[in-house]
Amino acid sequence: MRLGHYFSVRHYYRGPQDIPRLVLGGIFLAAAFSKSLDPIFFLRVLSQYKDVPIRTYGMPAVFGIILAEYCVGLCLLFNTLPRAATVGALLINGLFVGVLALHWGKKLDLGCGCFWGARNIVVGIDTFWKNIVLFALTLFAGLVAFRQQRVGVSGGA
Repeated sequence: MRLGHYFSVRHYYRGPQDIPRLVLGGIFLAAAFSKSLDPIFFLRVLSQYKDVPIRTYGMPAVFGIILAEYCVGLCLLFNTLPRAATVGALLINGLFVGVLALHWGKKLDLGCGCFWGARNIVVGIDTFWKNIVLFALTLFAGLVAFRQQRVGVSGGA
C-alpha cells in the first residue's frame, strides 16, 4: 500500500457510512481534550464512583483513560485501524455505561466525568440515554468497519 493512500481524502471519507465513525472520533477527541484540561478534577470525578468493583485511583489511571480516548478518537477520525478503534470505543463506552448503571439513582456531586458540564446530577434516564445513544453509534460504526474491511479483503484481486 502506498503512503500517498493515507493522505487522500478518499481514505478518510468514503461516503455516508463513514459519518458515524467521524462523529464518534470527534466525540472521543472532545472528551479527551476536556479531561486533559484539568486532570486533577477528573481524578476527583473518578474517586466519587465508590461502587465500582475495581477502583481506579491515581494519575496513571487518569492519564491512561485520557490517552486511550485520544488514541481511539484519532484512529476513528483518520480511519487508521478502524476495527481496533471501534473495539476500543466499545470497551470504553461499555465500561462507562456499566459504571453508570451501578450508580443508578445516586447523586454524583461532580457530574459523570465525560465532558465539562452538569454537576450535582442524579444518575437516571436523563443521564443514561446519552450514553446508550453513544453506545449504539459505536456499534454502528463498528459494524461498518468490520463489514468494509471484510469485503475489501475477500473482494481483492
